[in-house]
Amino acid sequence: MRRERFLADRSGAIGTQVAGQLPERGIDTGLLPASGSIAHYRWRGSFAFDALPSQHGADLPFLVASTHPPELEGRVSWLWSSPGAPERLRARLAGATRLELGDVLALQSERRSERGPRSVARLLDGVVPGSPAARRVLDALRAWDGDTGPESPGAALYHVFRQQLGRRVLSGWLPEEFARELSELAEPAPGVALARFLDRRSRADGADIAAAALEDTWSFMRAHVSPDPARWTWGRTRGLRLRHGFERLGAWPLQWLGRRFGLGPFPVGGDPDSVWSMHHGPLPSDDVRLGPGLRYAVDLADPAHAQVGLAGGQSGFPGDPRYSDALRDWRAGRARPLWMHRSDVEYHRRGVFELRPGDP
Repeated sequence: MRRERFLADRSGAIGTQVAGQLPERGIDTGLLPASGSIAHYRWRGSFAFDALPSQHGADLPFLVASTHPPELEGRVSWLWSSPGAPERLRARLAGATRLELGDVLALQSERRSERGPRSVARLLDGVVPGSPAARRVLDALRAWDGDTGPESPGAALYHVFRQQLGRRVLSGWLPEEFARELSELAEPAPGVALARFLDRRSRADGADIAAAALEDTWSFMRAHVSPDPARWTWGRTRGLRLRHGFERLGAWPLQWLGRRFGLGPFPVGGDPDSVWSMHHGPLPSDDVRLGPGLRYAVDLADPAHAQVGLAGGQSGFPGDPRYSDALRDWRAGRARPLWMHRSDVEYHRRGVFELRPGDP
C-alpha cells in the first residue's frame, strides 16, 4: 500500500515523501497484480525507506497530490488512473507565485482536458474517412478544444470514439464479447488499450482501424443518443444519477424505494482528464463511477472563511430540507462557506442533538 505525505514548514519549504511497502520483485513486470505462482515475480522484500521517492526544499514548485504519481512511473506499475487531471493542474500552476482562495476554487471546478485534443491528433493522424458521416465526426473531433462541459459535442464524440476504437483494437486479440466489455470499462483500461495500440500498430494499419471507428461512432450516436447530431452533447451522452444505497440492496421493494430517493439523472461536465474529474462507465450512461463528491478550499491564514462543495446535502434522510440543498451549487461549480469559527457555527445552527446515556 502506498501513501504520499505532504509537508510544509515556517521557512517556506515544502516537500513530499512516498511511504508504505512497495514490492521489490525478481522481475519488475511493471504491472500489478503479478502472478504469485511464478517464482520470479515473488517479493524479494520491499523498497527501503531511503529508496522511496521524496523531495523537500524552499525552491520546489507546487506539489500536486494525485493517483498518478510520476515519481513511481515504471518502478512499480504502469496501470494508474488517467494522468490528465494532475497534468492539467501542474500546467495551470506553472509560473504562479501566489494563489488566492478564489483561484483555487476556479481550478477545482475547471472542466477542460489537455490530453483529449492531443490524443485526437495522434489517433487520427493520417486517417482518411470512408464516408461523409465519418468525415463529419473527424472534423468535429479535430475542431474540439478540450471543453468537457455538458453542452460540448466534442467531448461526447471523443469518448464514444475512444470506446469504439478500443473495442476494435481489443477485438483483434480477444473474443468480441470480452473485447466489448473491456472497452467499456472506466479508466484506466481504455487508455491502456489505446496506448498499446499507438505503440504497436503500423501507421497504415492504425489509420484503417481508426477510420472504421469513426463510422462506428456515427452509428452509435444516432442509435443510442439521438438521430439528430445537433443533440449530441456530453451531458446527453454521459449524465449523472446519485443513487441511494437502497437501489443496490435487498429485494425489489427496497430497490423501488431507493429509486425514489435517488437524484437525477442530470447533465454534468468533466471527464477523467479534467481537474473536475469524472470517470464513467459504458456509454451512454448516467453511471459515474468516480467524481468530485466533496471539495473544499482553505486559506490556512484565514481558516474561518473556508469554502466547500458537496454533491447532495448535509442530511442523508430523504425529505429533509438538507438532503440535496447543496446539489445545485455543486453542479455549477459554486462553493459554499464552510463555517469554522464557533460564533459562525452557533449563529447558523438549526438545532442541537444531545446524546445521553441510558439508565444502567
